[in-house]
Amino acid sequence: MTEPDYLERLSSDWVNYFSAKNQGQSTLYNPFRVFDIFATFAPDEFVELITITCKLKQSRNSLEMLALGPIQDFLLLHISNYIEVIEFASADNSYLRWALQRISKGDIPDEFWNRIIKARGPINYGEPPSPE
Repeated sequence: MTEPDYLERLSSDWVNYFSAKNQGQSTLYNPFRVFDIFATFAPDEFVELITITCKLKQSRNSLEMLALGPIQDFLLLHISNYIEVIEFASADNSYLRWALQRISKGDIPDEFWNRIIKARGPINYGEPPSPE
């Protein structure tokens, strides 16, 4: 596998794992753990991974789990080094903006939280828009 292929495969695994038809079925591995490892220890690859994942058609549950788990963890750990990347990536990615609308401020410093609020846009309480 070439390097981009494994990120595409992981993205596809995430979407399939959290799809309504597969919810609760056992699988060989839980992609949640893999995404969390990337979010914690490989932030450059994680940004690529969420960008790819947020371009795939997926369920509301899938995006909410992505936001409330790995993205939230990533932001708490790495926001100061990646705020510009998140702002840029969310500019043309409606799923990423929708996911960013689900995270909570927690311990994110105000200076970065205000930039996330601007990047995510107005909160959409409905279903996620179609991916761009």
